[in-house]
Parts: sequence; structure tokens; C-alpha cells
Amino acid sequence: MINYATIEAIVREILRKWEPESANRPDLLVLNASADGRLDQLEKHWNLIKLPLTPTPIPENVRDAVFLDATQDLLVKGALGIADTPESQMLSTLLLRGLRITLIPSAELEWMLDVSADKAANPAYAHHLGSYKKTLEGFGVRIAPLAALAASASRERITFRGKLLTQRDIEQIKEEKIWIRKTTIVTPLARDAAREKGKSICVIDGTDEK
Repeated sequence: MINYATIEAIVREILRKWEPESANRPDLLVLNASADGRLDQLEKHWNLIKLPLTPTPIPENVRDAVFLDATQDLLVKGALGIADTPESQMLSTLLLRGLRITLIPSAELEWMLDVSADKAANPAYAHHLGSYKKTLEGFGVRIAPLAALAASASRERITFRGKLLTQRDIEQIKEEKIWIRKTTIVTPLARDAAREKGKSICVIDGTDEK
């Protein structure tokens, strides 16, 4: 009789030693990346994919993107749906693809994070810019400091990115839908555990395994 639990433990240990740590981090597209050291905060939680603003294929299966040093130009054009610069065009493209987007404000816009518009030197103009911020947030764009994005990685990780989905993983994952890559191996015990707990194992291309 095949002891699936023993086989699963052996395979899990082999993959643990062979698979790089970064494979278990969610992917994050990074726009306007620079070499100022700020990316170190993100690399601890995300697998960073630095993307140029020039026309380039967008990697499949990536669900998150961040624009560093987002300017007022990007904020206003993004809210109005104007895409006449490489940066605003990229923002429009990612929005239409349904990615979760975070804008990290430039130094000139940091006041929007924690200062009330009523306390600004020109409250009327601050409220005007704030309306564009609310419009973008209505599109699902988050405007937040870099630290908030780094902290959100573990909370927003929905897709299982390991190479082997085991019974233990099923028991530890709280979501009812567990998203995996096409190449992820699902053990028989994992399938049984998912069925018993009423969870669905879903391949990233939309195919569901009940």
C-alpha cells in the first residue's frame, strides 16, 4: 500500500532544499525603479520585476504593480483616463488588465498621505487634487507610503507559489480558493484535504479543481 504521507514529506523536503526562497514571494512589477536603496524594503517580501516604461510585454500571472515617485502629472492623468506619456500609458494598461496598483507619491505629493486638505496652505487646491486621488482609489488604485506596501505583502498573498501543494499547506491556508500555477504539483492528500474543508484549488488560468 502506498503511503502518501511519507512520499509527500520526502518530496517536500527535497523541494525545500532545492527551491529558492524567492519562489514563495509574490511577484511585483516595479515602475520608476531607481538605485537609491528603497527597493530593499520590498525585496524582503516580494519578487521584484523591474519594468521599463517603454513598450514591453507585461509578464503573465503578475497581480501587483507599484509606481515609485508618482507625480502629480500621473495622479491627474490617471484619474482622467489620459494616457499621453509612457508612465500614464502604462498605468492605463495595468488598470485595464485588472492589476492591483499602488502609487508611492513623490516628495511633492507626500502631504496627501497624512495631512488633511483643510490644513493645507491652499485648502481649495488641495481639495481639488484630493478629488483626483479619490477617483483613482475608486478604480482600485492604492496611494500609500512604501512601508505600507511592504507590510501588505503577506496579507494580500492569495496565490500559492510553491512547486508542491501539500495537505499541510491546505490546512494552513485560510482562503477558500487557493490559486496555484500550472506547474504546481498537487498531492493526493492535498486534494483530499481541500475537498474535506470545502476549498477549491484553482489554476491561475481560471481552471478550477474541486
